[in-house]
Amino acid sequence: MSIILFLIIGYFVLFLFTPKGTVVHEMLHIPNFWIRNLSVSKKNLLTRKIKFGQLRQQYFIFCQPKKSVPLKKHAILYFHGGGWMAGTPEILTAAGQLFADNGYVSVFSNYRKAPFFSYPDMREDISSCLKKLDEYLKQENLNIDKFIIGGMSAGANLAALLALDEEELKKINIAPNQIRGVFLSGSPVDLNQMIWSIPLYLYAGKRSGENFQKANPINYLSKTNFPPILMIHGNKDGLVPFRNTTTFLKKINAINPNLAKMHFIKNGTHMNTASWSYENNDVRKAILDWLAEREAELE
Repeated sequence: MSIILFLIIGYFVLFLFTPKGTVVHEMLHIPNFWIRNLSVSKKNLLTRKIKFGQLRQQYFIFCQPKKSVPLKKHAILYFHGGGWMAGTPEILTAAGQLFADNGYVSVFSNYRKAPFFSYPDMREDISSCLKKLDEYLKQENLNIDKFIIGGMSAGANLAALLALDEEELKKINIAPNQIRGVFLSGSPVDLNQMIWSIPLYLYAGKRSGENFQKANPINYLSKTNFPPILMIHGNKDGLVPFRNTTTFLKKINAINPNLAKMHFIKNGTHMNTASWSYENNDVRKAILDWLAEREAELE
């Protein structure tokens, strides 16, 4: 019993005093992220589990308001983080409740993960998910064919790949103009700025390899007609260096300076970028305001 008490006290001491900007700080705050998301009331939320493949991880959670309300014109598709190795979409249904309260249907997708799967498998899954979502919306007569793609951490990498790769969109009969925006939290969107790690290697392979180049969203910023992008990042991110966002934005602005917005969190950590799902803060306001702008564009 004394050992357990010692471990608990040790955890809270480290939780309170480990400096920001370190991997240890981020890891210590993950349980807090889970607990706070799971504690959010979901009284106004209907959820369904929809499979888009035969394997266990190939499914998404479809969320919509329980109350009969006018639905927004976009469906939101969101990918969870976890270093391409961990995580489940169920943890983020708190965000589904937030979107439902604001009139959106939303989807939180799972995908195959490392170490047993890598970039090509995950790339296939995100396309399959969007294709299935498009079919499901038609099947349910929801009259929604425009999409906002979002993600946190590894999920932000996947979200950017899905939204920016026009060739892959065409393969699943999704027109590029159906993707109306992308919002990314703590996003590894320039893999060249990431330090070497086992999760990154298992996901994308060697830096000189073809998969690494294909898995790097910054390589898809070659046209002027990519959708509006909202970047959310803090300069004390201990997992995804802030320079991911700065180099990505620099390339965007050189192509079309009107399409990207940055929500900067001063002294913000990796987990701070995803706090909007359970906390009514400035990050949440930035996302909801940006989503409202996308809706206004269709009026």
